[in-house]
This record gives sequence, structure tokens and C-alpha cells, in this order.
Amino acid sequence: MFLPDRSPTGKIPPGTQPKLKYVVVLQADSNATDVAVVVCGSLKNPRHPRAYEVLVGPREGFDHDTMIDCRWVFTVQKRHLRTAEHPPLQQGVLNAISEALVVGLQL
Repeated sequence: MFLPDRSPTGKIPPGTQPKLKYVVVLQADSNATDVAVVVCGSLKNPRHPRAYEVLVGPREGFDHDTMIDCRWVFTVQKRHLRTAEHPPLQQGVLNAISEALVVGLQL
């Protein structure tokens, strides 16, 4: 997904290319118009996650090994998200994301 510019105009800066990215929504409030998300990225070179990253894969419902980067939390309007039918993440993964967020937000 392209993370939209939250400026009053909401215009995409020139030269910016939209990308389809998986995100993990950190809130479950169905009435919220804005939600906090962290971005996922493909793991092309296998390695151990850093303290601010969480490794997920097919066991968690992803197509391939994917790294969740918890250094930056973005707030986006729910209408900008393309929702897919994915099961919720297991409690162990959610706990790992919580721990990675604590480390990532302190950097």
C-alpha cells in the first residue's frame, strides 16, 4: 500500500511510485476511521530478526517469509487499506510485535 501524505492537500509527491505492501493493523476497533499500522517486507536474504523486527511466514498466513518492521508506526485512514481475508495473528506473534514495538519506538 502507499502510505498517503497526511498534509492538508493529501497529494502524492511527484516521482513517488505507489507500492502494494502488507501491513499489520495494530488496532481492532472497527469504529475507528484511522488505524495504526506497521509495514511488512519480503525477506529475500534469510537472517535472524533484530530486536525491532518480527519474522512471520506461511505458518502465520503469509505467502512467504516476511519481516514486520516495528521501528515506524504509521496512522492511516482505514479507507486507504485494501482488506484481505486473513486470519488474525496468533497471540505469540502479537506478543512479539508488542515487544518489538517497545524497542523500535525507542530508537
